[in-house]
Amino acid sequence: MSARCGHVCRRCWSSRRLLWQPPVLTSIKAFQKSCGTILIDMRFAIKRHRSHSLIRNGRLAPFAVLSAVLLAFSIVLSQTPAVAQQSDIFAVAAFPVDETAANEVKAKEQAVSQGSLQALQMLLQRLTLEQDWPRLPTVGQDRIDNYIRGISFANEKIGGGRYLADVTYRFVPEAVRKLLTDASIPYSETESRPMVVVPVMQISDGALLWDEGNTWLSGWVEAELPAGLLPIVVPLGDLADVAAIGVRQALGGEPEALGRIAAKYGAGGVLVAVARPGQVQGGGESLDVRVSAYGPGWDGTSFSQSYTSSGATEQLPFYKAAAESISRSLLVQWKEANLIRFGEGTQSLQVFVPVSGLRDWLSVRDRLAQVATVRDTVIGRLSMTEAEVDIRYIGDLSRLQLALSQQKLSLAQDPLDGRWRLTTTP
Repeated sequence: MSARCGHVCRRCWSSRRLLWQPPVLTSIKAFQKSCGTILIDMRFAIKRHRSHSLIRNGRLAPFAVLSAVLLAFSIVLSQTPAVAQQSDIFAVAAFPVDETAANEVKAKEQAVSQGSLQALQMLLQRLTLEQDWPRLPTVGQDRIDNYIRGISFANEKIGGGRYLADVTYRFVPEAVRKLLTDASIPYSETESRPMVVVPVMQISDGALLWDEGNTWLSGWVEAELPAGLLPIVVPLGDLADVAAIGVRQALGGEPEALGRIAAKYGAGGVLVAVARPGQVQGGGESLDVRVSAYGPGWDGTSFSQSYTSSGATEQLPFYKAAAESISRSLLVQWKEANLIRFGEGTQSLQVFVPVSGLRDWLSVRDRLAQVATVRDTVIGRLSMTEAEVDIRYIGDLSRLQLALSQQKLSLAQDPLDGRWRLTTTP
């Protein structure tokens, strides 16, 4: 209810004052003029109820106002276009091409054409497990256009019959899914929220985190981390990081400290990677690493890996290689937890979403549109406080919950009434 005019408008439609202070329905234009906002169009609802004597003395009866608002609410939802599903995962960005031909035009054509085939293979590898890469299907030059929905160029250089550029290829998600499904290759397209790594190096007289001598942190800074389903962020090690989390807090997995460092980098969780260096016979080095993951979909995940070098080697490249190996192991775990396998059909689950207004539901709906395993959502019932929605998804329930958690949505079954409730999380 607007404090300025007392009329029902899109800005303040959910006010409880609506039930006992109905507006005077003089005209739609009067509402718009006095309120100064876009009015929810309730004209058809008012007209529909006139025959039932719901307008009394120029005013709507309280329950008629509520009915009109709910009806308008459903119209707004049905007419507002859904946000497109997140598609960055189906793009291969800044792919370098370099081709020489009789002239620059032919060189560009050949570069873009050959690059598209290679970029598609990169995308297929991004979505699948390495053990399945030898079985990945290939697409001929005559069919590649069916898989591309957009191309953009950067850093173009042309001259002497040579063409160089960084090309971004955007592929059609449905076509890529079908290509892998037809080949009976499982794939994952659920992208994890970014994870910030906290590298702790244990030495004989203590442990290092933000200290200058932490070569383990330097190794992560130098590492070439895989892009795709599991973005890993390496902290700067500045004063804000020092204030956010200390070495004891990292080793103890203190929730508040982990939350601070994650919030600073906009991450969904934290990877505490504790490394203990040592020596092996022959003058080589060893590195024992234990990784503990904290965050939605990761809590309770931990594993250990050991690395050795034969003979004398520089410490930084050795640690860099270990960091890259750990990041690949984490990526494999994430893919395995979210695999969509051949033959898995679409399932449906009825959920109840608590809402306090139109904006709440639109926020939830937009987040659902970003969940890769969700194929469709159907609104069954709406009220001022709750939405009943059928979610149609691929895979099992645990994978759905994991995918939802990456969009700050929590799906849990109420122990009292057995209903599934979908709520937002910080």
